[in-house]
Amino acid sequence: MAGSRRVKRDTYNYTLRDGRKVVYHGITNDPDRRLREHENSGKRFTSMCLGIKVAKSTAEAREQRRVTNYRYKNGKNPRYNKT
Repeated sequence: MAGSRRVKRDTYNYTLRDGRKVVYHGITNDPDRRLREHENSGKRFTSMCLGIKVAKSTAEAREQRRVTNYRYKNGKNPRYNKT
């Protein structure tokens, strides 16, 4: 396609779980670093589920949608999502 720009796909969506319970939805371009940051901050979780690389704007929209859906179903955000 002449004149089209490729979108940089360098951002992951991820979910932290404590057992089967979702405790955080987030995005990152460096999953290993972000995992260490969460561990070092004292967040309690047992697993990190990582999605595929997408454009940052797509990852941000997915994160917002996941937090909104969680809030709709549970009446509050996941434990570590503030907004």
